[in-house]
Amino acid sequence: MKIKEILCKSLWLQLTLVSVMGMFVYNAFIYAEDAEEWMPDPILRMAVRQELEIDTNSPLTKADMSRLLVLASNRVDITEELSDLTGLEYAVRLHTLLLWDHRVRDLRPIANLTNLRYLGFNRGPISDITPLAGLVNLETLTIWGNQIVDVSSLANLINLRVLKLAYNQIEDFSPLAELVNLEWLEIQRNRSSDISAIPTAKLKDFVYDETCNVPSIPVADRIADREYPSVSGVWSYVPNKPLVIPTPETSEIKPNAYFDLRVGASPQMVRLGWAFGEPGSVERVRLIPAVSIDNGIEEAKRRRDAILAFNPNAIFLVAIVYYTAGAAWLHPEDGVLRDLYLRDKNGNRILIGGEEATLDFTLPETQEFVFDQVRAIKACGLFDGIFFDHWGGGESLRGRTQAEEHIARDRIIHGVRDIIGDDMLIMVNTGENKIPRWAEYINGTYMETHPIAVKIEGEDKYQHLGYTRADLLDIEDTLMWSESNFREPRINVLQGQNIDTEPPDSPRNKQWMRTFTTMSLTLSDGYVQYFTLSGKYGPEVYWHPFYDAPLGRPIGEKGQHYKNREGVAIEGVFIREYTNGWAVYNRSGTEQQIEFSEAVSGVASGVKEKRSHVLPDLDGEIYLKSASALETPPTADVNGDGIVNILDLVAVANAFGEAEPDLNGDGVVNIQDLVIVANAFE
Repeated sequence: MKIKEILCKSLWLQLTLVSVMGMFVYNAFIYAEDAEEWMPDPILRMAVRQELEIDTNSPLTKADMSRLLVLASNRVDITEELSDLTGLEYAVRLHTLLLWDHRVRDLRPIANLTNLRYLGFNRGPISDITPLAGLVNLETLTIWGNQIVDVSSLANLINLRVLKLAYNQIEDFSPLAELVNLEWLEIQRNRSSDISAIPTAKLKDFVYDETCNVPSIPVADRIADREYPSVSGVWSYVPNKPLVIPTPETSEIKPNAYFDLRVGASPQMVRLGWAFGEPGSVERVRLIPAVSIDNGIEEAKRRRDAILAFNPNAIFLVAIVYYTAGAAWLHPEDGVLRDLYLRDKNGNRILIGGEEATLDFTLPETQEFVFDQVRAIKACGLFDGIFFDHWGGGESLRGRTQAEEHIARDRIIHGVRDIIGDDMLIMVNTGENKIPRWAEYINGTYMETHPIAVKIEGEDKYQHLGYTRADLLDIEDTLMWSESNFREPRINVLQGQNIDTEPPDSPRNKQWMRTFTTMSLTLSDGYVQYFTLSGKYGPEVYWHPFYDAPLGRPIGEKGQHYKNREGVAIEGVFIREYTNGWAVYNRSGTEQQIEFSEAVSGVASGVKEKRSHVLPDLDGEIYLKSASALETPPTADVNGDGIVNILDLVAVANAFGEAEPDLNGDGVVNIQDLVIVANAFE
């Protein structure tokens, strides 16, 4: 063989060997390509393998990604959260990507997947959606429950038909105005409810937060015209009354519809709730429908109207967030209230009882937050006023001087009254304190009284043992001061606490309930609450039959002592006449014999049709007139000048033979009517 031929054969062999080696090297490179370098998230790799049916013993290559058309959480069996989409950029034919409940933040790997039609990342931490700006073929985008603020990058996605952006942090929806093919839009629970820029006329399905704005109902008549006793509920529940189902259109309403004055939880009572945006946002505070409510504000209005149809006296006050923000876990330290918290010298939030985060209401920012809440309540129209807890001055000042607190409260109460005007109510919790500094701005107090409390051995709770006579004297003093000094219309609430270690209808609890109810009836035109803090669902007002006594409306003066047969006033015994009977309250130190001008029946005692009744000490009773005399007979003070004298006698004499003033009810004015006037001379 010639040398040339030998060299040629040798060269051919070398080239063949090089080619074979190259194939081995290429295949080895492709195998090395499998996953970990170009698709670092192991959960994503597992999901892709399942969708493409590639087992773990076979390589996953970039070339395989061209076969990936759909990747969805409900099509693959993965239980862990994925967080990195790197590697999906090779899925150039992908048209559906739906990943719920994962921790994806960076959307850049899918920025060029222009074949995508359906995209969804619900319940995640995504805040930047600018990588989606080029996905012009998207038809459905569901990305609710994230941290999105800016949606301007969606303006060019004109093929979108379904867009779900609920539960984000969006403040401006105007970029969505360009989405002319949109048919389904969900934007509820964002920072804004301004939909003015959205072309809603073409939408077939539109879910958003309606801002509460309905006509209000005047409140003064509901206060003046109500029947007594009047019972109040402050953050409390009625455990022994049935649900109220007043209309076919309205679902069940909790038993606290029985309360004549409902304080604290009123937004939730008509299925509304607070929505707080970031400080400085256009709509920082809103009242919006609750998550589960259908028909939005209209349903809330129906509930308000249904409660009033059931109880025409009902009044609704909304508690204002200014002193505490409630449970600390409800509002994280870096949340929307972050700049309003009261903090210690180390910058940590100050908590009440280790649970409730306090706000620094001396800050102008906190005061403006208060005003925003009040504006929302006034605009809503479903509520009658507002309530401030912790206003009595008995709490710890927590690093602030009393002067600083007073100046801050001045600014708050003056500003609130300016906002709501004269048509809405302000109630504050003063405890057992008088607050002359702010009385002219306030309609009433929630008098949170404090009974004797003894710690139960071995338990982290106290036993309430009732009230001393000295306690009652102090409570009476503040109640009567409140009745004379707060502005009209007045809505003072007298609150007593029951003995928690006994059933709510135990003899002692019923006695203290009667004591507080009749104290309220004889010394005020207000409301009463006798409750327990340790109910099954928190504070509870057990509804006693005593509250249902048809006492009517007051016709006697407040604060009048009972006079015995000799006309001597009995210290510590108060009596007041109502259209259908009398209320009597006794803390005189001994049981008392109560004499009436006619036969009456005791509601609690069960004693029927007697003119003389025995009332124990530290107790009270409602005495109803007989069935035939429930309407109060005409008074002998015929001319209404406050005294029975010769002028009334002349008025009756001049009306002889006529129908009025017929004082004895026999149908004609005659000598018997003159005798009635003469016997009543003062």
